Amino acid sequence: MLAECSLLQGGDVQSDTHSFIVRIWYEGLESDGTIKTWRGSIEHVGNGQRLHFTDLERVVNFIQEQAWLKRGIVAPGGVRKEPDTNEQGVPAD
Repeated sequence: MLAECSLLQGGDVQSDTHSFIVRIWYEGLESDGTIKTWRGSIEHVGNGQRLHFTDLERVVNFIQEQAWLKRGIVAPGGVRKEPDTNEQGVPAD
């Protein structure tokens, strides 16, 4: 949200923002016309890492890993990215 606000105000995008390209498609139809399987891919624009998926949980995990949102992951340059916390200091899930 901060990056969006910055862009709206004419500022630069923050250096810690991440961009992803998500593609989804279906493969096959049942005899009644319903879709058999949804598939997709997500690519981190900055580093080219790509994941193919059939469920959204894998998409969320990929974004967390690529954006260093998981606890204990160290970002490039040795900067430790801690998870967001609520007002009591408890990590937000």
